[in-house]
Amino acid sequence: MFYESIGAQLSRASEALASDDPTRALDERDQRERRQITTLVRRIGAIWPDLFSALNEESAILDATRRDALETARAHGLEVSGDTAEAASAAIADPLARYRQLLCEVDELVILLHTRGDEDWAEQALRNLRRGLADAAEVQGRLVDAMLAA
Repeated sequence: MFYESIGAQLSRASEALASDDPTRALDERDQRERRQITTLVRRIGAIWPDLFSALNEESAILDATRRDALETARAHGLEVSGDTAEAASAAIADPLARYRQLLCEVDELVILLHTRGDEDWAEQALRNLRRGLADAAEVQGRLVDAMLAA
């Protein structure tokens, strides 16, 4: 996941810096690693002010997409079960865990709708799901663009 990977990358960068011996001369590989860490930290710093609002925006898009697909599935007699039917994501306070659950719920709806994919309403619901996923991906795309511009 995009948002979780940022923390993992920062953690690896800090480990590399912590293990660095300042008395040792840097060879070409070490210099390249240092430049990469510097670039990574600069890019993450560039998006940091927008990172959490982007996560919230993307989650809102996914939630609306999930709700619409769920309503359509129910309106056409599809039985929705488990976390998807009850929107387990709504009860999760941790934004990253909620985001992850929303993705699972949307994925389950995609699978469910494909069981009736030969019907026009299901095809339209799947198109709407893809549009919602594309809108959510656009939010991440803006962050990536900002990172690469830094």
